[in-house]
Amino acid sequence: MEQGEIMATLPSRDLKIGVIIDKTIDVVGRNIAPALLYLVVLAGLGVAVDLVRGDPQQGISLSATIQASALALAAAVVGIVGSYLLIEAMLRRTGLVTQERDRRFFAYLGMSILMGLAVGAGLIFLIIPGLVLMARWSVAPSLMIGRGMGVMDSLGKSWEATKGNEFTIIVAALAMMILFYALAFLPPFLFPQLGLVGTVIGQLGSAAASVISCALGVALFGLISARDTEGVFD
Repeated sequence: MEQGEIMATLPSRDLKIGVIIDKTIDVVGRNIAPALLYLVVLAGLGVAVDLVRGDPQQGISLSATIQASALALAAAVVGIVGSYLLIEAMLRRTGLVTQERDRRFFAYLGMSILMGLAVGAGLIFLIIPGLVLMARWSVAPSLMIGRGMGVMDSLGKSWEATKGNEFTIIVAALAMMILFYALAFLPPFLFPQLGLVGTVIGQLGSAAASVISCALGVALFGLISARDTEGVFD
């Protein structure tokens, strides 16, 4: 049997909130350099978009709208490609992937869009379904990047592997990311006088939440996968 060929679902008691948080932090700690690079680039593009867009209350010119839209598209592309490369680095530096695989950015893009639309719709309408979808598909990116699975296979295997652990994953994720989400969304509303500083804080918070999300998926991949890998999860 080849290394990493099987993913076995662990009993719910084996996935503890504290363990998930500990392993996620460990993944981030082993990937400080790529994580910081991803955070700075993503936050920088987000700040640039906000600066070009300007203050909606003062009106926005057509040229500013076009420039902001172009920058937002560039930020989205960089975010998706960057998350792919970040997850790939995290998998390698934790010893969860040793075999070289062809990069599949377009497949990852398609899966990211599909997951984003489904989770976003769930969060908008009922919140809980969106969180459940997020938890059940949390391992899918690592499966695609680390094992070369297709889009539907990655989503299906992740859905199967995380069954019964939804609540634990959701609580662990919220515990780690709630502060960053608060930094991302609250400053513009509570402290509009901060101006550019508030924008920078918000974008850094959003980018940091993305880093944690990538690390969480890698941590869960290591915790749930068959115990045939070496590194931080051995």
